[in-house]
Amino acid sequence: MQQVRYFEDVDLDPTGWFFTEKLDGIHVLWNGEQLFTRKSLIPIQVPSFITDNLPNMHLEGELWGGRNGFDLCMKHVNGLSSFESRNEWENSWKTQMKIKFFDIPISEMKFKDRLEKLKKLIPEQNNESSIYSVVQFQVCKNTNQLLEFHQKISSEGGEGVILMNPAANYLESSSVVKLQRNFIEKAMVKNQTPTGWKCVLTNGKEVIVDPKGELLKENEVIDIRSQTRKYGALEFPKYFRNRGDIEWTTLLQESNLLPSNYHLSLGPKFGSNLCRGCKKRLAKHEPRIQTTITWIPHH
Repeated sequence: MQQVRYFEDVDLDPTGWFFTEKLDGIHVLWNGEQLFTRKSLIPIQVPSFITDNLPNMHLEGELWGGRNGFDLCMKHVNGLSSFESRNEWENSWKTQMKIKFFDIPISEMKFKDRLEKLKKLIPEQNNESSIYSVVQFQVCKNTNQLLEFHQKISSEGGEGVILMNPAANYLESSSVVKLQRNFIEKAMVKNQTPTGWKCVLTNGKEVIVDPKGELLKENEVIDIRSQTRKYGALEFPKYFRNRGDIEWTTLLQESNLLPSNYHLSLGPKFGSNLCRGCKKRLAKHEPRIQTTITWIPHH
């Protein structure tokens, strides 16, 4: 999925767009054999009673631990060793975790067609109690319907709403928009100052962040958030959470802030044609990878 824009920043008539609740989880990819974080390609351990039933093709989705379940998602990203026993780990998958698929990375298909294909691949797509399912989208009738849905989700403790252009190709720019009660951006921690922690955003701007009592570490990636913005920038941003599933170079690549020869180039086999940052990630996590990762060409 490409970089997401805020609804407040675009002149958009959402009529005809697909919308659903924005899940507060971790963006993941399934390659037919193994699950990975979308941004840093960290392999995620998943019990065989789940993976044995997933289709042998590439899917995109969200690892979700329910509302306010982000920390639980990160615990699963960190692996089996984060749990006291294998039984606890498996039980968490059975009772707390969901894999919500929402796309197939096929560049020549429109999103509405990719979604229909996805529903046929996942027979459990209408069963919300299933560990894995397809995200349920609605077709937007007008702006009022969208705002009412957003208000409902916010009142129930949800993060917000995501909109998808049904006519967009995979990775097509400007095809994903989010509407949420808090503005959230990713930042890299630089150093501590007398008034807070200095952090840098993906656009290169520096901000002072209230750590809210947390001891931050230099060069780590975090989410910061605020309820207000001024001239497109967060006002009085506060630390929200650590993003151990993301590397800073990945964010810069997605924001087109690195030279073209640094961007990820995916060949037929994972590792056959990688940028410098991805080779480092592969070397870091290679002992945990049990199978060869087949991949689709990136267009």
